[in-house]
Amino acid sequence: MSIYTPYTYLIGWSHHNMWYYGVRYSKKCSPDDLWTKYFTSSKHVKSFRKQNGEPDVVQIRKTFSKVEDAQLWEHKVLRRIKAVMRKDFLNKTDNKSFGDVSGENNPMFNRKHTEDTRLKLSLAKKGKSSPRLNNAERELLGLPLIKGRSKGSNNRNPYPITDKVLERIKNRQPNPNFVNNKPHTQETKNKLSDIAKNRESFHCACCEKTIKGKMNWDRHLVY
Repeated sequence: MSIYTPYTYLIGWSHHNMWYYGVRYSKKCSPDDLWTKYFTSSKHVKSFRKQNGEPDVVQIRKTFSKVEDAQLWEHKVLRRIKAVMRKDFLNKTDNKSFGDVSGENNPMFNRKHTEDTRLKLSLAKKGKSSPRLNNAERELLGLPLIKGRSKGSNNRNPYPITDKVLERIKNRQPNPNFVNNKPHTQETKNKLSDIAKNRESFHCACCEKTIKGKMNWDRHLVY
């Protein structure tokens, strides 16, 4: 049985400020194929590449286990960044057909939810607008049961704290810099400042933000 990994990707010519966001989901595809065996199926990318050479930005943005998830995600991203309307993107369509789940494209076409599923969907919506579900509803949704709720209008976390978190708080070691209100030395402050200044910066073509730090960039790549 062949194993393949659908994925979305971003390629770009940063010196021309031109970008393309796409999806790859054919049989036997792999993220390793990007710009080694696979050079997109877009004729606009092919034409731009012929005139301006190879892109200097080649990124895997997200991987998937299902083709449908990859297609829908590409449509969602292209619609969110309005790529079709932007002059700095080579995308000429947001692949609406992939994102259209109406009519026969809908997985629930000619099917009906069971009563149990309807109840779960109803409770899930209630949970989004208000977290005050009773324990019976929480058990049905697979949510942690309420053992007690913090009080006070200034409380930033109105949800109950689990026993595991409480145990971690009790066993937490105090920061030696704050035991006796001990501030950082000037030398330490300078070191921390230099580390922050020297963090590598990454530019995201999708949201046009500059991300500082490799850890923050890795989190941003989830998008």
